[in-house]
Amino acid sequence: MRGDECLVVFSSALEAVRCALAVLDALEHEPDLDLHLGIHVGDIVRVGDEVSGDGVNVARRLCALPSWSVHTKRAQTGSSRWT
Repeated sequence: MRGDECLVVFSSALEAVRCALAVLDALEHEPDLDLHLGIHVGDIVRVGDEVSGDGVNVARRLCALPSWSVHTKRAQTGSSRWT
């Protein structure tokens, strides 16, 4: 069963990874919560309050995978150059 979804746009891959780690840390005592996080670096299109594009589509597909948190190689490369 799928629940609520949330899309968050960050200015860097490192910010996205730090946020994901903070969320996981804050929810570590919620074993019944089926949390899926998807992190991807890609182009997006903003029109008003709407965000779309390949970057959004890839991240959404990552969230559908059975793992609790996944990211693309592009996101890993983007976050590791700042650490």
